[in-house]
Amino acid sequence: MYSSVRNLLTGLIDYAGLFPPASLDFATALNNFERYRESEHAWMLGKFIIPASRLAELTTSFEGSSVPVSVLAGDDLDLNLKSVRDFQRLQPASIQAIEVKGATVEKIREASEKIPSEMRTFFEVPAGIASTLLVPAIAEQAGCAKIRTGGVTAGAFPASSDVVRFLQLCAVYSVPFKATAGLHHPLRGWHALTYQDQSPCAAMHGFLNIFVAAGFVRSHMAPELVGELIDEQSGEAFQFSEEGIRWRNHLLTSDEISATRSQFALSFGSCSVQEPIDDLKAMGLL
Repeated sequence: MYSSVRNLLTGLIDYAGLFPPASLDFATALNNFERYRESEHAWMLGKFIIPASRLAELTTSFEGSSVPVSVLAGDDLDLNLKSVRDFQRLQPASIQAIEVKGATVEKIREASEKIPSEMRTFFEVPAGIASTLLVPAIAEQAGCAKIRTGGVTAGAFPASSDVVRFLQLCAVYSVPFKATAGLHHPLRGWHALTYQDQSPCAAMHGFLNIFVAAGFVRSHMAPELVGELIDEQSGEAFQFSEEGIRWRNHLLTSDEISATRSQFALSFGSCSVQEPIDDLKAMGLL
């Protein structure tokens, strides 16, 4: 395996098996996470995503074992933070991040006042024009951004131009980000939205597209080219080597990939780990 591939994929996938479209029961999701952690592809795995309201279930299920956790906060942030504090008394090293809604500048500031400064906070912002105000507000609070890149309906997928705007804003304001939802496949393509029979299909963004694009955005690629990269559906357009990842005639070096992943494009949440692995194997990358 090329170092460029490993640099891109290490710790990339936060497991969200509790959430749609998988919507697994708690025991199954936790067992899956533990199984992935023991597999040959464990190095690709990041955190276990869990609603704050279910942290008590994690405590009783694992009886003290350390699980890297990202907590998804609901509407009652005060109550959620109490759940976080209660959990941390038992497993202080487990919670690595908290994810909250950042729909307005005011909500971002209010949440920042309540969340401990040492806890990495991801503020989910709308992918549209509103992000032009919200990403700078996140930067003021030394926070991280979160973009929703899909869902179980076609309308949940943001336009490529909105994704490009978000990436550029995060780069300009030095705001690290994560993505969530809809990134089950490496490349953009037409896929089923759920695991149900006769599921509707839609054009889904690819995690390879978005995370490689993030690296090129940091290298000041022109927005129109970034948009073309986001929409790229051909695996043949990407070439991998020890030197880096080349998209068409544009090279992102291995060092640039490492810096992008560690400082900027941090991870994405997915209710499936197996789908990304299977697709990457089919591309010959694993």
